[in-house]
Amino acid sequence: MDDTDDGLNPDEEWPNSQYDAAHTGYNPTASGSKSDVETTNIPLATGCVEVEDTYAPVVGDGAVFYSMKEGDASTESQLRAWDYTDKKNRWSKTFEESVSRPTVGDGVVCVITSEYSEETFIRGFSTDDGSELWSTTVEGDFSHPVITDGIVYVINATGAHALNANDGTEKWHTQMDIRLDDGVVAPAVTDDSVYFTTWLDGLYALDVETGEQQWTFDAGAEGAVFDMTPTVANGTLIVGDRERYLYALDADDGSEQWRFENGAVAGWPSVAVANGKVYVGDAIGVG
Repeated sequence: MDDTDDGLNPDEEWPNSQYDAAHTGYNPTASGSKSDVETTNIPLATGCVEVEDTYAPVVGDGAVFYSMKEGDASTESQLRAWDYTDKKNRWSKTFEESVSRPTVGDGVVCVITSEYSEETFIRGFSTDDGSELWSTTVEGDFSHPVITDGIVYVINATGAHALNANDGTEKWHTQMDIRLDDGVVAPAVTDDSVYFTTWLDGLYALDVETGEQQWTFDAGAEGAVFDMTPTVANGTLIVGDRERYLYALDADDGSEQWRFENGAVAGWPSVAVANGKVYVGDAIGVG
């Protein structure tokens, strides 16, 4: 987006909830509007439908993609595409099940749907018309998916999965017996590794091409719970536990570089990293 553009640029993308697959929360080439800001309301629902929850939207292929759950009285959830050139809904899909936050790339928007009967599917849809391109079944609790370089990465109770985004075929599956906080975290992906946190089993790094385990990190605190999506920037991985610590690890070998203790509030949201600084918020503020 150049200095004179005050509208949405159809070439701009924000394909994951924190911009890139490494979850830095920072797009170094983007800039905000420089003068009067044009705002557009994207409708979440029509009529008298109550919306209980929405996930962070993602942007790609000229559209904003977002998922939402309707009110307590309904079991329905939706995935929608809003075209920001035409400023209207491009398409929508309705499910009798819960839907993860979306990820978009290579003409595919991917979500995980979990039926209340506990059957879970990874699904890929065309960004153009919403047609379902593929689906595959996974078991147990799951992470949010991430698409990068034509591959979908997702973690569930049986381990880590890498699927081809265009047809859902498996690239690799690393079998693991792990515990996840269902639908809370997402893996972080770099050119070399896939990183993900687990409920009580620490943090793992796998080879991005083969799924082979590279290293693990255990905070050493009894009962430490990791329920935060990791962030990777400049060779450092940032992650927090539910106790009170924020950790910086060497992304290559998992060795601890530093930790920061938050004595006031337990737990951390995801962080943003830019220009050598780590930005994180808690119940008190942003630091």
